[in-house]
Amino acid sequence: MPTTLSCAVVRCNTLAFLKQLSNFSHGISFINYFPLFINATDPEEIIVHYFIKGDVHWNEKGHALIAQELITQLNN
Repeated sequence: MPTTLSCAVVRCNTLAFLKQLSNFSHGISFINYFPLFINATDPEEIIVHYFIKGDVHWNEKGHALIAQELITQLNN
């Protein structure tokens, strides 16, 4: 994921994939968390702030961001 944030071509491909994936959800809600990371600020800053250093997984702040968005989506 961090590499995806800093590469415009891959970012476009990821967005296309996520949109296509949502078409096959069979009525099950699909929450796209990708915009939380690509629309916020500089990709390098996002990587440092929300991801484990040298890893593709979220750190504590990344998990908190996802949890907050999940709560928001569930309440809508």
